[in-house]
Amino acid sequence: MFFQPHTIQSKMNEAGHSKTSFLFGINYEISEGFFVPNPLQQHDILFDFNGVSNSKNDEATIPDFRFDTFPEDFDTYQQRFDRVMRGLQCGDSQLVNLTIKTPLQSSLSLRDIFTHSRTMYRLYVPETFVCFSPEIFVKIENGNIRTFSDERHD
Repeated sequence: MFFQPHTIQSKMNEAGHSKTSFLFGINYEISEGFFVPNPLQQHDILFDFNGVSNSKNDEATIPDFRFDTFPEDFDTYQQRFDRVMRGLQCGDSQLVNLTIKTPLQSSLSLRDIFTHSRTMYRLYVPETFVCFSPEIFVKIENGNIRTFSDERHD
């Protein structure tokens, strides 16, 4: 399930050629990722992308929990933000998604977080990570790849 990026690229090309659906992800360091052919037919990596899902909607009561976050300091963030803004002003890009790894501690498991997230897009990779978002970022429509900063452009 976990592979080097060049292997994922090959698997994506093979799946595309054979018209096989797939799900993939690559970590921030671009050192490894996952590739899952026919993702609706497996239940290891769970996902729900705006109703397309391989996960049942658990309505269990959310347990008492805590989240402790450790965000980077404002000055460091300001430097990142300013760099992005300079790139936008120079025309290096028209859209940027500034994301930063933020350590946190929680009494919930990653699967608990996935199960209890109420959002349009969510993903759970066992013992590795969980992510979720209320908005679409990339959409393929009529053979065109479109990117959005929020749903208002849809």
